[in-house]
Amino acid sequence: MSSRSAALIAWSLCVISLTLTALSLSLLTLTLFRPEGTINYYWLETTVIAASYSTVGAVVAPRLRESPIGWLFCAIGISFAVVHFSAEYAIYALLARPGSLPGGEV
Repeated sequence: MSSRSAALIAWSLCVISLTLTALSLSLLTLTLFRPEGTINYYWLETTVIAASYSTVGAVVAPRLRESPIGWLFCAIGISFAVVHFSAEYAIYALLARPGSLPGGEV
């Protein structure tokens, strides 16, 4: 894989991870304003891991193409972003405003 394509893939994964994290935080903000109270979920850890691991992976993966460590960082970051987004989506769709978003049960 060339350096240019590795950088493109790694930074694309980073952008997807950061976008999902931003959407998760916006859903969390909407959930916090519900009248019944807050829902306790470990959002800070998943936010930090998703943002930091994907950024480090995007920096390391193109420079060390032979080493899998950069790609592992990218994979960990995007997986935590997906978990964080799906958890916030489900909390908002099922508990904060039931029926407001489709596919909350999934």
